Parts: sequence; C-alpha cells; structure tokens
Amino acid sequence: MIPEGESGIDQNNSPVDVFFVHPTGYLNGDHWTDPLEEKSATMENTQWMMANQASAYNGCCSVYAPHYRQASIYSYFGSDELREEVHNFVYQDVKKSFEYFIENFSNGRPFIIASHSQGTCLLYTSPSPRDAHESRMPSSAWKKLCYVI
Repeated sequence: MIPEGESGIDQNNSPVDVFFVHPTGYLNGDHWTDPLEEKSATMENTQWMMANQASAYNGCCSVYAPHYRQASIYSYFGSDELREEVHNFVYQDVKKSFEYFIENFSNGRPFIIASHSQGTCLLYTSPSPRDAHESRMPSSAWKKLCYVI
C-alpha cells in the first residue's frame, strides 16, 4: 500500500527490511488476549493500523509484521503483575515471528525494528527479539532503538 502519486519499490527485492510490531487492536475485555478470530473488530482495527502505520515503510523496505495474540487494552489497567504475565505471554508470538523472519526472509539484509504502542511495550519491556539473533543487534543498541521508535 503506497499513497497515490508516490512510487514504491519491489518489496520482494528491497535492500532493507522492516519488522513492524503494531499496536493492539483488541479493545474487548472478554479475554486477556485476542483469540485471533479471522472476521473480528480486532482484525479490522489491525488492518487499519497496518495501512496507516507500517505502510510508511512501503516506499523503501519489505515490511514484515507478526500476526500475534494481542493483549487486551484492559491489560494496561490491571496490576503490574497481571500486565507482565499477559504481555510476556503475548510476546512469545512476536519472538517466534521474529525468529521466523530472520531464518526465512531476512537473508542477511539489514533490517529496521519498528513498533507503536503495545508493539513498543512488548519490545521494550520483554526480552527482545535480539535474543533470537544476537549477532545482528548489539544489546547496547537495543534499548535505545526501541525507546526512540
């Protein structure tokens, strides 16, 4: 998705990748995590966020974004212990997706890790995806990177 009038690149052959962790679109309180229903308000919200946020990289990079069990927006209003438990659970989907991205798509190309809202919270407060491929992302740069994005 590229804005009208803008030119893009061949996303299958871009020189740089973006791993984008989107914010939560799960605004229900029925469960602590999104049940990943295909036709749901959460899916619609997530598609909207991808179109309006991750698409900023479509003109320069191949964009990879995990489909993950998002934590409910209500997880932010519970206790610190509850939030940590829910977000650590959700983070496992993001970590596995990052590992898959590195092993199957990256092919040694440089990459950008970008995120917004819940995506940033997951990356900043959880063990980072750099654990999956330490040599590509020095630990000293990781926290600074996620804080800025």
